Amino acid sequence: MWYGVGASFPTAAQDTPPQLGKVRLPPVFEQAAIETLSKKKFQPTPLTVARVVEDSPQFRIESVRYRSEDITTSGLLAIPKNGAGPYPAVVICHGYYPPASYFQGLGTRDTLEALATEGFVVFIPDYRGYPPSEGQHTYPYPGEVIDIVQAFVSLSRYPKVDAKRMGLIGYSMGGGLALQSAEILGRRVKAFVNYYGQLGGFSLREDELVLFLNQGLNLSTVEAIFKARSPFYHLDLLTAPVLIFHGENDRTVSITQSLMLRNELLHLGKPVKLVTFPEYGHAFGDSFQNKSFPQLVTFLKTHLRP
Repeated sequence: MWYGVGASFPTAAQDTPPQLGKVRLPPVFEQAAIETLSKKKFQPTPLTVARVVEDSPQFRIESVRYRSEDITTSGLLAIPKNGAGPYPAVVICHGYYPPASYFQGLGTRDTLEALATEGFVVFIPDYRGYPPSEGQHTYPYPGEVIDIVQAFVSLSRYPKVDAKRMGLIGYSMGGGLALQSAEILGRRVKAFVNYYGQLGGFSLREDELVLFLNQGLNLSTVEAIFKARSPFYHLDLLTAPVLIFHGENDRTVSITQSLMLRNELLHLGKPVKLVTFPEYGHAFGDSFQNKSFPQLVTFLKTHLRP
């Protein structure tokens, strides 16, 4: 079932975030704010091939490298072979895995191949700290978000990509990263898909509060930093139609997260659909052979059409 405009569904008590305050942020956090990054000019960098992963009659998959800030980051790039292009393109943002056990395509390889077969160029950035990318996890600095934005901008200049037909897909943790990226990229994103929400976002977690207070920041400044970085406080920057998938048996990320996102987008008059699956838990999107895939393809082809 899906819930869109006019649908009724139980909601959390506080599903609409308050307005941002006027507290001045420390410079390091001001530079990392979503609003600041949305005004930054990201320059495309070349996608260089490190190795060919697979070359089939339907598509070619390459492990590529690109520069993001001052590090070399990596990703998987799939190029379809059904025609000469230019093709619509999708950047997929993977969910959380322990970096030590991560490998390229973990949790996303099936979907990459399936979408490439459908005629999409697909790029999955690994993020900094996920091998073979350089760097490391950068919380609270949004380095992973910058890696995604840089991947999107760089892919838009790839010769076989139609830059006017590009979308973003995010899974779990990657859903939150992709949502921030979509807000930063603005109108360049023509379709946004979120699989099973993300942990947190509407309120400051206790561990985040302790982290910032231990740096000598007062409570008002901590709250302002959180709001400046939370995608839920910048949904007005999101212009693409949104499709959200969530399993009703999800015990990792509560479906409340997706309900909150859906409700706030509706409140802002944004086009959004929430599709739920009673039989699914978390991470059902790791295989394209699930009930969401036909709807995913239809959504992408509808909004990324010529």
